[in-house]
Amino acid sequence: MFIHRAWVWCLIFVLAAMLSPMAFWLHWESMVAAELRPIAENAPVLQLVWIFGGLPLTAFFLILAVLVQKHARRRATAIWIGFVLGSVLELLAKHVLAFRLPVAVAEPTWLSHIEAYLNIGPSQLGAWIHQLHPSTSGKVASSFLRGSYPSGHTFRLTYVAGIWISPRHRPWVGLVAALTAFMVTATGGHWFGDAIGGYALAMMILVATLPFKPRSGDFSGPRHPSRPRAPRRLPPYPRLGD
Repeated sequence: MFIHRAWVWCLIFVLAAMLSPMAFWLHWESMVAAELRPIAENAPVLQLVWIFGGLPLTAFFLILAVLVQKHARRRATAIWIGFVLGSVLELLAKHVLAFRLPVAVAEPTWLSHIEAYLNIGPSQLGAWIHQLHPSTSGKVASSFLRGSYPSGHTFRLTYVAGIWISPRHRPWVGLVAALTAFMVTATGGHWFGDAIGGYALAMMILVATLPFKPRSGDFSGPRHPSRPRAPRRLPPYPRLGD
């Protein structure tokens, strides 16, 4: 059962942020990361989350969604507004909170080359900012780009799944978010609480900007199968003498 109130997801997002710096929560997150880390070390395929959840590919799938719904201009506009709004909130939270990142699992060489093009990370952004403002690049890289909370990859993949998946099959959105949370935590890119924050942020934006709750008569099909109508009875012809 899904929560169809944006303020509830906003509350979850704030609560997860408040728990992140607490000692007992950090201890629990460290235990979860330690349990999942060997899985990622033996399964490099989990590192693909940094490619599929990167900005280029997620933006590409959003463009496809807008092209498919080009006749629904209001929904296409809402898709982009939600994505931009969520991305801004993600960056602001990382800048203000600036929680430390965990130690990431080493990537294979071939994957790091692909990720350099399909995942715009702190190192790439830091290099671009350094070219524009060399004096402020260190400060930006340490706070604005190095914050851990929330997980941007979890936000983007959950948001894209919410756009593409029919309102009648919303549990699959949670499955995508859970799989993403497992992958970003196991590979050491984020803490588990960061993934919760990314999921809550995506759901908050989806519920606030798009009709996330299924309604009767939507595109998923009719509620009951169509039945043949009975033939219409015509009135009898008047007889002579009446």
